[in-house]
Amino acid sequence: GGKIIRDSWEILEHAVGAPDPHWKQIADQELGIRVRQIAYHYLLTPDSKHLLDKMIQGASLYERALWIFIRDKLMDGMRKLMAITSKEVAAGEERVLRIFEEASEALETYDGALQEQGGFGPTELAFCSLAAINIFPEQFSNGAVALPVLEDFTSPFQAHVKRCRSTRAGQFVLDSYVQRRA
Repeated sequence: GGKIIRDSWEILEHAVGAPDPHWKQIADQELGIRVRQIAYHYLLTPDSKHLLDKMIQGASLYERALWIFIRDKLMDGMRKLMAITSKEVAAGEERVLRIFEEASEALETYDGALQEQGGFGPTELAFCSLAAINIFPEQFSNGAVALPVLEDFTSPFQAHVKRCRSTRAGQFVLDSYVQRRA
């Protein structure tokens, strides 16, 4: 028999090792929740409806037809389930920036790593994977899905991405995608 792997953390641990417990908690309890909330907010706003419609164009005929019927219910459900409100998103953007600042300090302290063991390990991989949606590197989807380009998003999301990219942690994520996602 094989081992049943239940979630992303177990996949990460099985593949490359366990992340630093401090950063795992931040990633799991704060960063992951907030970056998804922010990304969904900007994808689900009425001004961004065209982005989702463009993304679904690559789906099968059945999936595109289904999308017509479930789009509004799905979008409303996501807003409710993830507490996607302007107030929560603004608080989330500030929290993400504070996490990026903490990560920037760690990168400075540990010579380009988030933890004292150094190197690019499971902690850095998890951070880059979760942070990427708020950094929006060119190689983000690696061709798996047709994502819009950053310029297609609303100016508030572009400004948030610019603030995130301006941190050392943001640059670390961008560089990691260039170097490791080719």
